[in-house]
Amino acid sequence: MLCWIRVSGATSAENGECLCWRSAVEEKKKKIYLCGMITGDPNYMEKFAAAERMLRAEGYIILNPTILPQELAYSEYFPPRFGMIEISDDLFMFLDWIKSRGAKNEYFRALSQEKGFRFEKEGELEKWKN
Repeated sequence: MLCWIRVSGATSAENGECLCWRSAVEEKKKKIYLCGMITGDPNYMEKFAAAERMLRAEGYIILNPTILPQELAYSEYFPPRFGMIEISDDLFMFLDWIKSRGAKNEYFRALSQEKGFRFEKEGELEKWKN
């Protein structure tokens, strides 16, 4: 089951069931932005690639910030990333997002735009890693 939390929706239910959920198959193809720690994570490319494979298999259009050139200054990453968030329907939040200053900025930007959030579950990406 895909679990989605909307700003205006319910966030939990008994037995781990979600009160608000939907799948990309039920609606038009959704755009989802990948949000998690990059700076300080030597394995970020593998992690983002695994999430991209998983979500693409579920029918999503992926907005992946790791496609940006590595030569940019830290502050130069935010305008294009915020642009990706602007056009996204939802964000996929990696487990480590809370440890990242940039990912927290992205989260609050998306929250202010009332985007949906899908939070990674422990072990969810393992079968999608190379």
